[in-house]
Amino acid sequence: MHSDLTRFSAAGARAALDAGEFSAVDLTRAHLARIDAVDGDVHAFLHVMGDVALSQAEAAEPRQMRCGHPPLRPGKARRRP
Repeated sequence: MHSDLTRFSAAGARAALDAGEFSAVDLTRAHLARIDAVDGDVHAFLHVMGDVALSQAEAAEPRQMRCGHPPLRPGKARRRP
C-alpha cells in the first residue's frame, strides 16, 4: 500500500481502490487528517464536512459491490475483474 494516501492522483487512487489496496473510508480519513494537519497554516478550506465525507465513503462499499468490486477483507487484496 502507498504510504501516504493523499499523494495519489485521482486516477491512481481509483486504480488502487479497484485493486483493493485500501478502502474509500481509508482514503477519506487520510485526506481529512491531512486537512486537519495543514489547514491551520494554509487556510484552504472555509468549512470541512468530515462527517459527511466519511458517511459518503462508507456508502461507497455497497455501490462497489453492485459494480463487481467486493468490499475489502483485512489482508486480502482483490483482483480486477
